[in-house]
Amino acid sequence: MKKIILITALLVPTMLGMAEENRRFSLVPDMFRSNENRTFFQTFSTGFQAGTDVGGAMPVPIRDGFGPNDKMNVSLRIRAAIGVFVTKHLTERWTMSLEGTRRDFGMSVLARVDEQVFVDLETGGQVGFRGLVHMEMEFPMWEFALLGRYSFENIGGRAVLGVYYARNRNTRFVTEPRSGMLFGVVDGRLDFDNPGGMILPDAPLTQDFSYAMSKWDFGVLAGFEQQILFPQLFLTARVSKGFNDIFHPDHRYLTFNMRQIRGSFALSYNFRPR
Repeated sequence: MKKIILITALLVPTMLGMAEENRRFSLVPDMFRSNENRTFFQTFSTGFQAGTDVGGAMPVPIRDGFGPNDKMNVSLRIRAAIGVFVTKHLTERWTMSLEGTRRDFGMSVLARVDEQVFVDLETGGQVGFRGLVHMEMEFPMWEFALLGRYSFENIGGRAVLGVYYARNRNTRFVTEPRSGMLFGVVDGRLDFDNPGGMILPDAPLTQDFSYAMSKWDFGVLAGFEQQILFPQLFLTARVSKGFNDIFHPDHRYLTFNMRQIRGSFALSYNFRPR
């Protein structure tokens, strides 16, 4: 989460710094300044975008997934996101777009946890763990978003707000406790008087929960798009938050919610309608 905020904080000032230089460009092309004398189809435009996503599944709230003594090392998987969109020009300032984007992102986490509780999917009981654990998460998906945009012509940018639905495909979630102790759980806390076994570095416990992942997600997104170089090209920064848990309700491996929170960065090109 901190990396998403940091990257966004670095990128947004850069985008705003381009605003003054790009003021000579008209954000709203002449053909969109009025829909008068335009056919219905001439008020539409199309385009494509390419970029990447930073982030992935995170505990919500964060404190439920990681205690004050836990330590983590996160490696983000940066891959391309490619999509197309259709835009309806409502007024000089307002547009509405429908996007379809293929996304693929994930992360690798090495964490030393002090008190982690998870569910044994075979028995349904809770098990506690203290030690070193490695997690691999992959989230390829098709995302469909409905967006509203408001243009600020004086700075060459536009605000974005919308909702999305995502269909997950071949999602992967693998955990590997590498060293530590297993314990019983009483009232949601580890029972240190009831050890359940030891995990040694030469015999890690690999668990693949990919089959337990939810097939869909929906959520909200917000961001800003800055016009650069010429009127049809935009640099985009967005933040999105999913509302669906990454695990299927019948296969909840963790005792807390895990939801998608990520930043998205892209270049988009808008074709002028004929």
